[in-house]
Amino acid sequence: MLLVKPTNRRKWLTEWSPNIRLMNQERLKKFTKSWLFPGGYVREGEAPEEALKRILKEQLGIKSFSAGPGKLYNFYDPSNIFPGNMHWDYCFVFKVKTNEEIRKRPWFSSIEFVDPRDFGRDDFTSAQGDLALAIGLIGSRK
Repeated sequence: MLLVKPTNRRKWLTEWSPNIRLMNQERLKKFTKSWLFPGGYVREGEAPEEALKRILKEQLGIKSFSAGPGKLYNFYDPSNIFPGNMHWDYCFVFKVKTNEEIRKRPWFSSIEFVDPRDFGRDDFTSAQGDLALAIGLIGSRK
């Protein structure tokens, strides 16, 4: 499984995860110290498959790949940013294969292929630990 740790770079703030602008310093620090899946938002009018192609190219530099059909997961949980409110995440998950070299980019402090059994929900940032648990990549809440 490929995981990344983001840096506090403009790309995250403006394109890939603009909601981090709303995070307090403690949550922002956790965001940049925890793991996440390469990903981002589906733009208005964009199909999930188009978003996959864009994100792989923008974040990882991958142009040639194969992907299985996407699967939709969603979570409706209390908001960490707006206490007392709920937050709904929709996550399109694809299994991707490529022969291209994956290298660290400036917007990642770390990028690694890891054994998911070594990770628990709290090793991830945001709701991505819940996603990893829901799709069976990890087996504990740790």
